[in-house]
Amino acid sequence: MIKRLRWRGLVLLAVAVTLVIGTPLAVGANGRHGSSSGKHHVEFSRVFGDQVFSQLTGPNGEEFFSISGTSTISGDLVGTGYGAGYAGFAAEGAEGFGASGGVTIWTLTASPCGTGTLVVIAAGALGMSQPMSWQIAQGAGTGDLVDVQGGGTSTSSATGSDWVGDIRCG
Repeated sequence: MIKRLRWRGLVLLAVAVTLVIGTPLAVGANGRHGSSSGKHHVEFSRVFGDQVFSQLTGPNGEEFFSISGTSTISGDLVGTGYGAGYAGFAAEGAEGFGASGGVTIWTLTASPCGTGTLVVIAAGALGMSQPMSWQIAQGAGTGDLVDVQGGGTSTSSATGSDWVGDIRCG
């Protein structure tokens, strides 16, 4: 029960931070956010920093995990992030699947668009070789990134993840 409350607390914290930082910080000379309109292909990597894990075993042997922590982003997007995620596995030997996902707040520079904060949501099937889908939460960006939209896929390793996709500046 305590772990469940902690997870809900992390989700509420992410929502609260999103609301607090959701105010635009900068406007370009033309009155619009971002420096380059249009669709841009992006590739970047995320390396995990400090992480906190918790685990819960269900009554039938299901395994549930939560994780929160920091990350460093490099490539077409450069900056830092803080996020929380989850994973769930069916009981060993049971028919079923696993799923994972999370929400990350990134403070960064997106080379085609400018500097600010983005909220990114990722979800997918479990497995290091299974790609996850990611999407930028519309309306939750700040600074030059306030109107950025986009998404793509990512693949994970034990130390981080590689991301590809398309973004559209405001």
